[in-house]
Amino acid sequence: MANKFVSTGYIAMALLKTKYEIFNENFITMSELNQFAHFVQREFNNRNLDLVVTYNSLSREDFDIVNGVIVASENCCYDVHRLSIDVLCVLTDKNLFMRFFTELEKEKIITLEKWKTSTSKTSVKGKAYQLQK
Repeated sequence: MANKFVSTGYIAMALLKTKYEIFNENFITMSELNQFAHFVQREFNNRNLDLVVTYNSLSREDFDIVNGVIVASENCCYDVHRLSIDVLCVLTDKNLFMRFFTELEKEKIITLEKWKTSTSKTSVKGKAYQLQK
């Protein structure tokens, strides 16, 4: 069976719609989109679906992108409900989105903890230097 391709535009729209439903935010970031596209690809693989996310750039007609922030334009033509049932089942799976957002927040907390540790070590070194003067 030949692979079917799923455009990043559909991935972006699914993420935008669900992020709005959950957080009442009408934007996503490039980082969130890239991470979610990888997350969805893993889900396609786990479900043994012959689907491949294409990492094509988002069209200017469909999306407004400013400083890495993505918003759907009023003329956006990406409607996930036009996709095949296999893709639709993944891109409308609320549990999948909950797992994604939970993992994303856990990664942020880990990053903050690492940053906090490195910052406190730098602060201690700075204070020790000041005491030696």
